Amino acid sequence: MRQPIYNSGIPGILKSVNLACRPARVCRVARFGVYCLIVLLCTLASASDWSSSEKQLAQKIAAVTGPGAAALTIQNRSSLGKRDTEIVQNGMESALQEVGVRLVNNEQAATSIAVLLSENQTAYVWIAEVRQGTADSAVVMVSVPPRLDANDSRQDVAVERQQAHSGRGYPGGRCIAHAHRGAQP
Repeated sequence: MRQPIYNSGIPGILKSVNLACRPARVCRVARFGVYCLIVLLCTLASASDWSSSEKQLAQKIAAVTGPGAAALTIQNRSSLGKRDTEIVQNGMESALQEVGVRLVNNEQAATSIAVLLSENQTAYVWIAEVRQGTADSAVVMVSVPPRLDANDSRQDVAVERQQAHSGRGYPGGRCIAHAHRGAQP
């Protein structure tokens, strides 16, 4: 049986191949870094979208409760996802603490705050019911403008139907449907 015969390596060829590939690798790493930076900035920007509304609702709650201990519960009845709901909850906790409301367990609190995240057709509506002891509850609310994402499912879609061809061989004609985002065509 014959042994395979290999050519001897050309000196310096691997070094020149590695040098030729190095700029491509650097470009890929740089592109990946820029992509990660963009994703990070977008995430931070979307997280800060709720902060003004959180602060506004916290100030309204603090105007009713005053400084002191309170228990907070947040319930989502809107189209917000779990991640956004958690962001809002953390933001509300921070905003309430900034205005002097100390968050404690239900057993330790004389005041309970129940925040309901809901929405209507034009905006999110955050409603807070504040109960202090046996007194009647007070309700405060904030209207929050929606964030317009490119794939937002709440945008209106209008469908237009047009007859494309009519004549022999096409008894009913063919219809073409056009979908339009936003206002009607």
